[in-house]
Amino acid sequence: MYCFDPLCGWCFGFGPVIQQLEAAFKDKIQFNAYAGGMVTGERVTPIGETFSYIKNALQTVEQRTGITFGQGFKDLLEEGTYLYNSVPPSIALVIYKSVSQGSSIALAHQLQHAIFFDGHSLNEPEKLGRIVHEAGLDEDVFLQLFQQEKYRDKTYEEFAFVQRLGVSGFPALLYREGRKLYALSRGFQSYEPLEEMIGQLLEKNAKDG
Repeated sequence: MYCFDPLCGWCFGFGPVIQQLEAAFKDKIQFNAYAGGMVTGERVTPIGETFSYIKNALQTVEQRTGITFGQGFKDLLEEGTYLYNSVPPSIALVIYKSVSQGSSIALAHQLQHAIFFDGHSLNEPEKLGRIVHEAGLDEDVFLQLFQQEKYRDKTYEEFAFVQRLGVSGFPALLYREGRKLYALSRGFQSYEPLEEMIGQLLEKNAKDG
């Protein structure tokens, strides 16, 4: 279980890692992305209000993860009025998981690439529709579903589920086997240690089973 937030820069850096893990283990493990609701309620503010914190963090994330934040996002940050809100892109993820057989891991990174590289808004349904269309979901179908209150409710249920898992920061990668839940990473982690841990868990569970 990959717990992330569409507006989490460290999650953007972790995107290539989790995609590589899914490619390596998809025949043995079901990978799903879960939205954690990092920026909701009173935390929803213009990006300019957290300008200094985000700007200072960009270089750290780039150096640690190897990801590159695009000029589009840097321009969005400098302009300052963009409303930072996790809810709309999280609804898009929930809708996608509800009606598509595609990879929610891939969509999670596509959403983040749209804002953190291209500087696109994740607040407008039409722009989210174009992103999910690229991920294989019909844009008109998405826009119809986006208007349904039940998907907003399901999104907040997903936020609560992530909290019940004990996740308080993003990204977090968890592995569930039966009733056992293993925390593989809390925060960014590179590919090789995670590959080794997952391999060991699969080997252990095969022996125990």
